[in-house]
This record gives sequence, C-alpha cells and structure tokens, in this order.
Amino acid sequence: MMRRQKARKRPMPLVEAIVGLPFYTREEFRKQVQYAEDNLDCENYEQWIRAHHELKRKLEALGIVVVEVPINVEEMQQYFLQYGLRNDAANRSQYVARKLFERRDLVSLVRQ
Repeated sequence: MMRRQKARKRPMPLVEAIVGLPFYTREEFRKQVQYAEDNLDCENYEQWIRAHHELKRKLEALGIVVVEVPINVEEMQQYFLQYGLRNDAANRSQYVARKLFERRDLVSLVRQ
C-alpha cells in the first residue's frame, strides 16, 4: 500500500502592493512636531529621515512598491479639522492613503 506524501508547503507568492510613505521636508517635519497629538517616535529630523529610509528599504525588499507622498502639514491639518480628526498616526496614515489614491499616474505601477 502506497502512502500519500505530504504536500510540500510552497511559499506564498508576494502580493504586489503599493504603499504610500509620508515624506516631510525639514521645515514640514518641524511643523508636524508642533501639530502632532501623539509621539512621532523621533527626536529630530535626522532620526526621522533615517527611520524613513530604513522602512522604505525593508518594504521594497518585500517587493512592495513604495511611493513617497510629500506632506504639506498645513494642508493636512486643514483636512483633519474639516473631518474632525486628530493629528495622530492612524489619521496621518489615512491622509497619506487618500493622497496616494488621488495619484492617477500610479496605475501603471500595478501589474495587471
């Protein structure tokens, strides 16, 4: 009697994805520190930019398309006020996702 061999688990193929990462200039970062209602986990711009580049590198290594979304803090703050949102990590992520969605030129980056 032949035994059935266990099916070998194959690694799941990477799902192609596009992720928006907020990008602050030094001046915009300074403004964001003033408006943020939570901790940005960075003491200064240099620390933030290093963490930003490291995260971008890790995501790209996973096959994720990373798009840096330039942030105008005054514009973002207006968005938060308009919708009654706090300036915190969750809402900043939502804002970046919205800005990314508005970029029509990204369609060509997604494999169809």
